[in-house]
Amino acid sequence: MLGDGRKAAGEMESPEVLSLLRLLWEVDDGLRLTSRRIKSRYHISGRERFLLKLLASYPGIDLPGLTGFVGASRPEVLRGLKRLQQRGFVELQPAAPGVTAGYRLSPEGERVGAAWQGTVEQAVRVALRSMPREAIQSGTGLLLLLATALRRSAKVS
Repeated sequence: MLGDGRKAAGEMESPEVLSLLRLLWEVDDGLRLTSRRIKSRYHISGRERFLLKLLASYPGIDLPGLTGFVGASRPEVLRGLKRLQQRGFVELQPAAPGVTAGYRLSPEGERVGAAWQGTVEQAVRVALRSMPREAIQSGTGLLLLLATALRRSAKVS
């Protein structure tokens, strides 16, 4: 193994790496299948569903707050919000003196954003309930490092 994480030519991959790769592909497949089913049933994407969940948890949140949570660019978040507004799921809460403009769910958005059977967040809740806090923190740390490495890798290519 080279110091920067690359393998030397002919070096075999470790069982840990292979096992984690297999699990990541299973999670990716599950996310895609679930998102496709939700999209066909409710006509919203996984990212839009995440926006609905954030707005339900943080009514009145502003655009910078949403952008930080979602981990996407401002234009991407705005496009998602615009689609949700056009469908009547999200309302813009106008700015008031000393208060920035924010977003909140409409009554229809609250209905659509309610927990559904067979959603990604339901699977996450079930998995998290069965794990000790330390394991959750370790797994979250690993996923954060992996997401960061993948973003860096995408910028290099």
